[in-house]
Amino acid sequence: MYVIREMEDGIDDCEKSCLACNDEPVHAWDEAVAFFTGSLEGFDGNGKGKLFRAWSEDLCTYFRTCGEDGDLTTGTSKSNHEILIEFFIGQNSIFLGFCNAAEKSKVKIVSWMKVVMVQGALLYAYKTYNEEFSEEVQAIGAVAMAAVVPYINACEPADADIIYDGLSVGSQRRGVGFKEIKEAFERNYDCPEMGILCSQVGGIFDSDKFEYMKDAEPCKDKPVDNIDTFQADTDTSSASQTSCTLFLIFTMSRFIFSVLR
Repeated sequence: MYVIREMEDGIDDCEKSCLACNDEPVHAWDEAVAFFTGSLEGFDGNGKGKLFRAWSEDLCTYFRTCGEDGDLTTGTSKSNHEILIEFFIGQNSIFLGFCNAAEKSKVKIVSWMKVVMVQGALLYAYKTYNEEFSEEVQAIGAVAMAAVVPYINACEPADADIIYDGLSVGSQRRGVGFKEIKEAFERNYDCPEMGILCSQVGGIFDSDKFEYMKDAEPCKDKPVDNIDTFQADTDTSSASQTSCTLFLIFTMSRFIFSVLR
């Protein structure tokens, strides 16, 4: 995705510990945010966007992953909340020449983007196998699958085959259904190439009945010896503290730089 390409462009051009050298890399990082958000969101984010941010907002209402704690069906998605924090941290890190910190932000952003792509693939797999046939539903599921299945393939090719065969347009394989696709995803959440958690993905939620759909419930997180293995860390307190600290450093640095200039 071009969002990732622009983040990598900013990091590649970032010059370490150089306050006056990183305007262009910051611009590249800002372009990543623009491609993630899109122009239709409006100034305050309340527009009707068509890109990644808007899709994440929509999916969280199905998976009960809205809100800062990721346990609501309304509001800003947990994924967007985390991604926007990391966009802010990454931007300020590049400006200040903390290039390695920006790389860490990029990795976390990509991990949260995987969460959204898995949600998209699962939702449209559920619709494909439980609702009346729709070319649009099948196409959306195939696009979401194509974005995330290479990561699954790096973990376990057999599971990637199940997902691919079950969600490719016109290639549903006999014996593959929603349950098999869901389990193939879940077996690989803790793989380093995925690095996400069951609780981050959630399950397909029926808001009217206030319960999860049959066979679409969230899986249970596996014990994690080292949370650093998972790039989409669920603990946001340190990220929030980092963003506040960087904001203060960024503001002071901008002021000093403008005076010296």
